[in-house]
Amino acid sequence: AFRVFRRREAAPPEEGNTRSRWEGRIAMLCSEILRSVSGKLQDEDEGARRWPWESASGAYSLMDSLNAAVREIVMQRPDATARTEPMRLEPGMMQRITRADIHMTSRNAVSLINVIQNLAPDGNTPGRPVFRVELDALRTAAAWGKAGVRVENWAYSPLDNREAFWVYPGVESGRDVWIEAVYSAEPVRAATPSDRFPLPESFANAAYLWMLFDVLAGDHSESNFAKAQAFLQAFAQSLGVKLQTDLAFPIRQGGVNDAQA
Repeated sequence: AFRVFRRREAAPPEEGNTRSRWEGRIAMLCSEILRSVSGKLQDEDEGARRWPWESASGAYSLMDSLNAAVREIVMQRPDATARTEPMRLEPGMMQRITRADIHMTSRNAVSLINVIQNLAPDGNTPGRPVFRVELDALRTAAAWGKAGVRVENWAYSPLDNREAFWVYPGVESGRDVWIEAVYSAEPVRAATPSDRFPLPESFANAAYLWMLFDVLAGDHSESNFAKAQAFLQAFAQSLGVKLQTDLAFPIRQGGVNDAQA
């Protein structure tokens, strides 16, 4: 049976700790997940771990594996870091997914999830809704190249280009046009085991499963491809997604797995 993280009762916050936005308790620390991974690997001797939590030499460690798990979760489930914010558009029809320094958002984006509505030039007052269409439909049905100050439709095809989306009409040059966008933000990298887990606690079990896959799929004396595949499938099931086969084949070279060979 795979480990399932169970929510603990809320405890009073200690000095210096902050509460998670999604939980009524002190935010989960990375060390909780690392401890569970080490326990499953029967590698709990802190002074002689085969898979160390951190590496002073710069070699790949379980903290690196945890951050890799977070990135994979965000790629499979963009809602894990979803943010709904005003976004200032660039001139033209083709737009880049959000960049904080360009679009006045709080974070950079990994992908776009939705466009809700137009906003007034103040970037705050709600306006007309914006409706998603297929890019091919936008090209054939719209007056391609038309510009304006209010968006009617948007199109996004991440399989073609995750970094760009399209709006119609395009944005007039020199005009301040804003929309309310939902995007998946780049996850914060956890630096130490005492850092807060970068995702909502509901994704902790998925991170645990991915890390076990990461360790057991390596090219080293303790690799176990069958077990690694089982953990990968459990990871996918925990997220409710179907993984592409390129995540599973071939057994990876490098990383925390080879560091212990």
